[in-house]
Amino acid sequence: PIKDAAADTDEYVRQKAVEQLARYTPETIPDIISAMNDESDEVKEAATRTLGTLAHHGKITSDDAAAIEPKLLPMLDDSESASIRATALNTLSSLATNKKAQVSRLADALSAPEVWTVNVALYWLGEYGPLSAPAVPELIRFLDKEERTKSSHMLYGPDPTPKSIDAAEATIRTLGKIGPAAASAAPLIKEFANRDDTKLRHEVENAILKITGEKFETQKRKRTTLAAPV
Repeated sequence: PIKDAAADTDEYVRQKAVEQLARYTPETIPDIISAMNDESDEVKEAATRTLGTLAHHGKITSDDAAAIEPKLLPMLDDSESASIRATALNTLSSLATNKKAQVSRLADALSAPEVWTVNVALYWLGEYGPLSAPAVPELIRFLDKEERTKSSHMLYGPDPTPKSIDAAEATIRTLGKIGPAAASAAPLIKEFANRDDTKLRHEVENAILKITGEKFETQKRKRTTLAAPV
């Protein structure tokens, strides 16, 4: 039985069993929570990731969330595994019984050295929408760094975040989702309007529309429109 496999002496068997337990909810959620205490980092991460998936699909109750969150918080400071830190942040963001506190954690995570964690932070700040307004100053600082480097900095992340996305594109999308509360970011967003990246320019136009209501067109789009045959 799958529950017996979750207690196997082989950590690989336990890891795979924990991932499969997600199919048998809600009865097996306590077993997945218990696996967060496993001595193996791989099993611990698998349990954390599985709970995040369940939370994202609305299969975690408020009582379960109350039991899970205290176990996740220490993982955010795991000094050994960047992967565990990112996975814990992702799952905690899915649960988020206190979104105000989580916005603060996500804003802090924008300065993380690993791109996985940054991608998680940008994704969830966008998902929280206007609630993420307190994070706008940190988002502006992060975007300003991307503007100054003039480079294509790619981010990668776990479900449900994008598998890969340009850092500037992701940040601009997030600010657009925050809406009018991100008005202070609009001038900086417009500085990306002439990058040689169609998707990025599209995000610029969308974000400015959502933030200010302005139907902003990048210069490259204007030139294309003017050059089109009549």
